[in-house]
Amino acid sequence: MIEVLKNIKEILAQNLVRLREKRNWTQQKLADEATLSLRGVQQIEYKQRWPRPQQIKSLADAFGVDEYELFSPEGDRAPSIDEALTVLTRFVSERSSDNAQGHANVLAGIEALKAGRASVHPLPDASNKKKRLK
Repeated sequence: MIEVLKNIKEILAQNLVRLREKRNWTQQKLADEATLSLRGVQQIEYKQRWPRPQQIKSLADAFGVDEYELFSPEGDRAPSIDEALTVLTRFVSERSSDNAQGHANVLAGIEALKAGRASVHPLPDASNKKKRLK
């Protein structure tokens, strides 16, 4: 699984460079368009760190593409939900967990999604959570 994650990081970096160069953008221009720091863009392109989910969205929005396109080999289609859930199941299964019940709940949730007994809901907006905590 570590090799798969390295490949995904490589694909992300290649896609960022490809999309950036296609537009004749510098790393600074991409950083400005995605409201990221120059160092953040460089670290992602040089495979030194993973972007956070909001950064992935910001990068995709800057390029006008869907988030999955940043992680797909050039010209590949988006993975089906079954393919994505299968990869996620393998990933979760290979991780040891101190919280065995939480681990089992995640796997049960994935199986429910596969079987069509559950639906995917967007994560709550973090800004709403902050407002509720005040």
